[in-house]
Amino acid sequence: MKKIIIIGLIIALMLLVLPAGASDYTLNIFGNANEDNIINMQDVTYTELIILEYKEPTQFADAKYDDNIDILDVTQIELVILGKEKELTICDQADRIVTVQKPVEKIVTLFPAVMRVIVHLDAADMIVGVCGRTADYADTMVVLQAHPELAELPCAGMYNDPNAEMIISLDPDVVFAYVSVPDAADTLQEITGIPVICISPSPTGNEYNAPGGPYDTWSLAGMVIGKREQANELISYCEEEIAKVTDITSGIPDEDKPTVYFCHAHQATDITRAVTSYDPMNIAGAKNVAGELTGSGPSVVLDVPKEQIIDWDPEIIMIHGFSKEPLLSIESVLSDPTLGGVKAIEDERIYYTKGWYIGWDPATGLAECSYMAKLFHPDSFADLDIEQKGNEILEKFYGVEGLYTWTLEYCGNYYTWN
Repeated sequence: MKKIIIIGLIIALMLLVLPAGASDYTLNIFGNANEDNIINMQDVTYTELIILEYKEPTQFADAKYDDNIDILDVTQIELVILGKEKELTICDQADRIVTVQKPVEKIVTLFPAVMRVIVHLDAADMIVGVCGRTADYADTMVVLQAHPELAELPCAGMYNDPNAEMIISLDPDVVFAYVSVPDAADTLQEITGIPVICISPSPTGNEYNAPGGPYDTWSLAGMVIGKREQANELISYCEEEIAKVTDITSGIPDEDKPTVYFCHAHQATDITRAVTSYDPMNIAGAKNVAGELTGSGPSVVLDVPKEQIIDWDPEIIMIHGFSKEPLLSIESVLSDPTLGGVKAIEDERIYYTKGWYIGWDPATGLAECSYMAKLFHPDSFADLDIEQKGNEILEKFYGVEGLYTWTLEYCGNYYTWN
């Protein structure tokens, strides 16, 4: 009989093995037994095979997080699949183990970009407290243009200096903090007794499907707050929109892809801040001249001498910023005598770009893919209406029409095809 059961399980596992998609991240939920990017019946079968000693134990097979892998874990996984679990244990993006009681109905966020993740998941109405800098961005962030009411919520401090007393008074089910100060999250959780989860809205390289990237963050947060369908829908939407661009750019020969220098000009007064890794640029079919510096450190922004830019001789220069009066202007770059001879300057192919717009917003980053694609390959994307596409994308994430048009009006000076 045992052999029959085992054979049945193996067949079931074979039938259930479906492609995990292009994503590279692991969904760090206890219950994700096969450690891919989704919890489904494959994990049930995988755990049963572990119990029968036909598979090696994995960290996330311990769905109950009790140091045993047994039938209780199988039951927990089945409950998670059905969305009926009473609690969920996760490994957050700061590698902290946190258990959350379900359902989650009230949320405090301690960083503007963290708040934005919750809004992307269509859970703005669950937020009861925000970070201390939210009001500062009321006139500049897309998320607050879409949901101005969030700027009026009680201030719960910042992720590195939270107001524990205020958070306790708000009585949230979970607090979402920024990933960079896990010790502060530990202390806050100890003081308040409220689960604190660190997430990373700003992955190195800004890659959608990388560990710590938007897909990873939406999936993790979506599981915690009961918005997994919304997370999956956003991921599918991003993949579809990216494919619309890459279906064209992947067919463009390398020799026809322009060399581009991307200058991160926020709070900078010259052109020497190089963005070494930027996913929308790759998607749009360009060669990042600073890409060779990616291994120089964890940051995607590095200082480079002007001599290096001259040596790279880019065909296009992109200037990142989000102001009608940028500190670094196209005119100042064109008139810089030390940059004479650089092809982008000779051809006057210098453009502003919003980038991922304050804290690396993956929604504006997705719109950026189309914007850059049309700049880099105008003939291939001649029929693409960038403003219409941008409004469509931002409405998908924020539920409000005309947001891309607002960014054009607020930022000013960006290239348009009207």
